[in-house]
Amino acid sequence: MKKIMFGLNFKILGGISILLILCTAFNLLYSYNLFIEDKTSYIYESGLKKSENIVEQIQTHIDSIKSKSQTYAFLSTLENFDFKNFLNEEKDYIAVGSTEVPNENTTELPINNYTENEAYRGQTWTKDSSNLDSIRILLSKSLQSIKSESFNEVKFVHDFKGTDLIVALHKTASSPKVFFSLIDMRGLNRLADSDNIFSNQIAFLDSSDAKQSFEWLKLIDYKNIFKGTKEVNFEGKTKLLSYAVSGNSRFIVASFIDRDRAFGITKFLIIKTVLFACVLLGIAIACGIYFSSSITHPIEVLTAKSQQMAEGDFDQEVIVKTSDELSVLATSFNWMNKEIKSLLNQKQDMIFQLEDYSKNLEVKVEERTIELKTANDFVGAMINSLDQGLFVFDEELECHDIYTNACEGIFGMAPPRKQLTEVLGIHDEHEISNINQWSKILFSEMIPFDSAVNLGPRTKISGTDHTDPDFKYVQIDYYPMKDEEEKIKSIVTVGTDKTLEIQAVEKKKENDLYVAMIIKILNNKTHFKSFCDEADSILNQFSTVYDRNLNVIHFDLAMMLFHTLNGGFGMYSLSKLQVEARGYESLVTASKEAGMDPDEYNESLMTQVESIRTNFNTVKKELDSLLGTSFYGGENFKEIPLSAINSLKDLINQNSSKELRDMFYEVVVKEPVIDYFKAYEDVCFKAAEKTGKEFTGIEFHNAELKIEPTHLLEFFNVLIHLFRNCIDHGIETPAVRRELGKSAAGKIIVAFDMLKNEKENLFCLNIQDDGSGINSDIIKRKYSEKNPDIDISNYTEDEIINIIFDPFFSTRDEVSALSGRGVGMSAIKEVVEKLGGRIEIETAVGRGSSFLFFIPLQDA
Repeated sequence: MKKIMFGLNFKILGGISILLILCTAFNLLYSYNLFIEDKTSYIYESGLKKSENIVEQIQTHIDSIKSKSQTYAFLSTLENFDFKNFLNEEKDYIAVGSTEVPNENTTELPINNYTENEAYRGQTWTKDSSNLDSIRILLSKSLQSIKSESFNEVKFVHDFKGTDLIVALHKTASSPKVFFSLIDMRGLNRLADSDNIFSNQIAFLDSSDAKQSFEWLKLIDYKNIFKGTKEVNFEGKTKLLSYAVSGNSRFIVASFIDRDRAFGITKFLIIKTVLFACVLLGIAIACGIYFSSSITHPIEVLTAKSQQMAEGDFDQEVIVKTSDELSVLATSFNWMNKEIKSLLNQKQDMIFQLEDYSKNLEVKVEERTIELKTANDFVGAMINSLDQGLFVFDEELECHDIYTNACEGIFGMAPPRKQLTEVLGIHDEHEISNINQWSKILFSEMIPFDSAVNLGPRTKISGTDHTDPDFKYVQIDYYPMKDEEEKIKSIVTVGTDKTLEIQAVEKKKENDLYVAMIIKILNNKTHFKSFCDEADSILNQFSTVYDRNLNVIHFDLAMMLFHTLNGGFGMYSLSKLQVEARGYESLVTASKEAGMDPDEYNESLMTQVESIRTNFNTVKKELDSLLGTSFYGGENFKEIPLSAINSLKDLINQNSSKELRDMFYEVVVKEPVIDYFKAYEDVCFKAAEKTGKEFTGIEFHNAELKIEPTHLLEFFNVLIHLFRNCIDHGIETPAVRRELGKSAAGKIIVAFDMLKNEKENLFCLNIQDDGSGINSDIIKRKYSEKNPDIDISNYTEDEIINIIFDPFFSTRDEVSALSGRGVGMSAIKEVVEKLGGRIEIETAVGRGSSFLFFIPLQDA
């Protein structure tokens, strides 16, 4: 049996003693520090209050001296006033008199009406020439620092003829005389007499030897900190000092106490605490001896019985006469003893059974092998019946022999002995290198498997898009296979054919877009018909892009026409046509930059135009067939109420031709202008959604106005660029608008009006947003960057803002689906000028912009 060096009794007692000593030491140290901090704070606070109180008393005393000085100056002017008797009643006043303010010509300062207090007579204050000379010098020095015409000042003088003085000086602006008083400073010093706790001292800063007289004055920063506390060493002792500086910084009061005296009680508390800890330690040791004995005796019995059991004696029984855990331990020990004895008895029987089992082992192994083969065949058949491709690869990306038959249909090959990149159809060297790195991350388990697996290929896509007959979309998932040490040894790859699912989703999107297009056109048939006519006109204008005489391509015109078609197709969700027009826009820019041959480009351009024309005609035919409209090849149509037609008929039969003509234009020809603008609200909502902005809608004013729209259709259609710009360039994001104190959602106001004068009738349109406005500095900077050869430094504000109508100018750095090519506003200006109209812009940075259009109307 191993020898025990330290018994359980010793460990229990030692542990209790150490724990108690540590707790007591910690408590003592903590209590001591807490007491010291609390006591120090209390002393500092009391000393500071004492200093501030003395400062207030001194200041009050000085104010009293000033007040008396003013009063005495007045009394000294009275002829019959007995000033000497009055002065003798003032205990601290030594002498009073009058003098004059010295100047450059003053050789000896005059002293008039000099009167002494009899209480000081017999000392050094005898009225003789030497005293008066000293007083003259004293007054001269005191008056030199005073520059004002009138004053009521006091000066502090140290050790003048053995006395600390206060010199009070008073002068009014109307009198050349200065009344002076010499006052014993002892009355002032009595205010700072030390008490039973604090010693107090006053340092007057007017005195040149203040720092030499008061050692503590060198230890504090009284010039920057006007009241405070500090532990300082002077007079050979450590003291707790509190000080306060007067409001005019002319004197300081310090209150201090010896640190040893302040904390004398602390030693008694430490001794008391140590004695209490010793008593507590003794009680704890006595209790520990009792409890450790009750614990260790049963353990010693258990230890002895365990040794006997280890030597093979299982007939022993432990008896513990307690009702605690040791009793439970003894019971468990007795039960374990019986169980071991029982197991030894069973051991012999088991040996005989093993001998029989070994004789029949070969037969049982063969039977088990047949069962496993049957199970494997069943699992293989079940896996191969799934429509998922399953195979396994290792760290070298080599595929194992285990795979399902569906792999050949999904991946186009059987994976065994092939590289993972070959099975997934990856041939790019850079991608192969990335997958090799991914494999190292997976098998090294540098990051969790669920996170690392997302870095690898998750899909295999064949074909250009979901409409391609060869399109196939395979989703790839990975699952780790681990060894006995829970490390990844290989990875199971599962490929699921999602082709039909993806095609169904994309088909639903197409159907949704098609339905949205039909609904939009139904709601805006009139405007769409005008757009159809305008689109045909635009397509015909492409013939003017190529100037055969000059052999020049007008790229800006081609860009503007494609951009206008792009905007119109987008307004009615004609997505395929919009994508086609947008693609041709990009080709214009590329062809211009490449310097393409004009003949060659014109041939390509005509092919593009015919492609758009053919595809758009196909759409119009489908719509006519579906909706019963006449968008393709039909005449312009107008829906007129039957009641209006009947009224017109009656008017024609009854009234004159003038009224008939007016009625005809009002009812048949003129249309509500709002019909051509309602569709733009949806355009704005979509633009806001794409740019992450909020939009409340368009607010129409005078929407009931009716006009003859024929020659305005091109103008109405080209305004799509302006509405998009109001959202993209004008209205800010919700966060920015909130910072500017605006509502999160922006708005656009569209107002219609008709202006008449002697020369012509004008259609007036005002499109206004509450966005960021047009910043002329940004326009100037962008224009100078793109056109460094053009000097615009002398442009007016309006001229700079009108640069937004220049072709190919945009403040956007990148081209987006909404703006950035700089042709939209140019197209608007060209149409307005073609109609003989004009544009005015009113803008304020941070508040918004207003675009006013004035278009002449054709005479009816």
